[in-house]
Amino acid sequence: MTPRTVDPPRSADLSSDRLADSHARSGAPGDGQPIPAGWTGPGVVVSVDPDDPGVVQVAVPDVAEALRAEAAVPGADGLRAGSRVLVTTGTRGGAWVTGILDAGARRVAAREGSFARVVESDEGERIQVRSASGELLFEYDPDRGMARLNLPEGGLEVAAPHGDLTFAAGGAVRLRGDTIDLAATSGVRLLVHDAASRVLSALRLGRSSTRLSTKRARIDAEQGELRVDRGRLRGDRMETRVDHLSTRARRIDVSAETVVERFGSLCRRITGLLQTRAGRVRTRVEGAWHARARRADLRTKETFKVDGERIHLG
Repeated sequence: MTPRTVDPPRSADLSSDRLADSHARSGAPGDGQPIPAGWTGPGVVVSVDPDDPGVVQVAVPDVAEALRAEAAVPGADGLRAGSRVLVTTGTRGGAWVTGILDAGARRVAAREGSFARVVESDEGERIQVRSASGELLFEYDPDRGMARLNLPEGGLEVAAPHGDLTFAAGGAVRLRGDTIDLAATSGVRLLVHDAASRVLSALRLGRSSTRLSTKRARIDAEQGELRVDRGRLRGDRMETRVDHLSTRARRIDVSAETVVERFGSLCRRITGLLQTRAGRVRTRVEGAWHARARRADLRTKETFKVDGERIHLG
């Protein structure tokens, strides 16, 4: 990126009557004479430092070489080739831009010091609004169609006490911050819909209820906890896969038309009573069947059959 150099516009021509008059009144040196320290007079910007917009090269009447000057006034970083400025020289050879003479057409300032201006660069024009201290508050890039609102200090509040507030974008809407709070007196709704405005997924937060509607939901977490006073789980089909499952309850009630259980091994430890009531009971064991008890009582109202190749009693 190289500094742009253009011929000064006629309104800023060094040979114009206005500039010549100010040159004569400023006590500028004659042709070929060095500029004395403490001299203040008009000049024209011939180039801007691409790395530091606050450093410019200024052409001064009757001086062969342009002066390198640093900005000493707010808004000087918007200078461009052809801008008319006021230059003041120092005692050690330095020079400063102490005034902007033709800023009226490209800069509008308030009494307290904040201002709006047009900034030109190789990338095009931009409209900026800055505070009295020079901090960027608003910037608009017409070539990109991009606007930016910037508040270095303080905050921003958008209020519509008696109406609605709508933020609309054809692309993404992003909210970034240390904390994001959403507060509502009636409810909060998050909706995802298709091009025909049909709702595909929805999260509704009400005053006393929360509802999630979607085709598929997934939660990934290293640890989780769900606490409810009363709960109900409904579905057509449910599948659970875990490496280890532990259930603790004071009472468990299970009601089902059919229960099918498959285990590699099943161990039950019951300190009280194990009772089974069934219309019929059938037990099939491929290997050995062992039953041990301190006392045993087997009773039938009708037939009791024992069948085996060998039966040992006692």
